[in-house]
Amino acid sequence: QYLKNGKIEEITFTQFSMFCKATTAWVKEQSEKKGHKIRVALYGKNNPEYVQLMLGVVCGGGVSIPIDVQADEDTICAVINKSEADILLYDINTPINEKSVLDRCSTLSDIKIMNDPENSMCEEISSKYSGTDVISDAKKEECALILFTSGTTGEGKGVMLSNGNLIDNVFNSEFKKFSKKLNILPINHAFCIKGDFLISFATGSTVCINGDMKDLAQN
Repeated sequence: QYLKNGKIEEITFTQFSMFCKATTAWVKEQSEKKGHKIRVALYGKNNPEYVQLMLGVVCGGGVSIPIDVQADEDTICAVINKSEADILLYDINTPINEKSVLDRCSTLSDIKIMNDPENSMCEEISSKYSGTDVISDAKKEECALILFTSGTTGEGKGVMLSNGNLIDNVFNSEFKKFSKKLNILPINHAFCIKGDFLISFATGSTVCINGDMKDLAQN
């Protein structure tokens, strides 16, 4: 669940699964163009498009690289260059200087807005690839996520988590089934990805995306 224009909107498990399947087709196409499994950096506030794209890329066998929403351009570029990201998807509510970032990041070939009402990346993937029957070639030992440390004692370092790491973290944890949770932590935190989303999906629970901390009490 999430707030949109003051109203509570919902994404069902079926809708989320369908989007992941469509993203798998997009990931496969992009990976074939690149000659390697694509690495997608994501930057922005917590929102449903962010979650769908991040986990959709992982489901498709690609690598997702969530970036701290408070990062400045220097940090964003450092993360992209260190992780050798191919594509950057960002939140319309956290604008960036696209030309400057492209100029500073040699591996980056494209930048798109994930949730632009006029040209949403989620809508683009859904409209083009929905119904495509593509089987993911993601392997247990392959990298799924690269999470960067805050860099409080120096430059941030990338921590690589495999698909197997994510699976083990989820199924070796005990949580109440069919519960409802309010997501507060930024998506670039490992505990957020595991506790708020992956475990919730595995237990049939509902995640309510807070979005902005100033709305926490109301939400």
